[in-house]
Amino acid sequence: MWVIMIVAAPIALAALFMKETSPKRILYLRQKKHGIKVPHQAGDTRMLLRKLRQAFFRPLHMMLIEVSFFSHSDSTC
Repeated sequence: MWVIMIVAAPIALAALFMKETSPKRILYLRQKKHGIKVPHQAGDTRMLLRKLRQAFFRPLHMMLIEVSFFSHSDSTC
């Protein structure tokens, strides 16, 4: 478990500084940079919040719930 965290920490830190790769986002930022008014798309905020929630809770679920489930199932065999 510690080895995974030691390896994952630098990768997670590096991911914070990576450039955006989504074509829609790149085009949006390019238009914003050139001063072009980009209309706000309906549902963007809700979709963003849903993705952030999934991105936060899925790893937590995997670390806490699934690990404890597998550790208990190994001890009963």
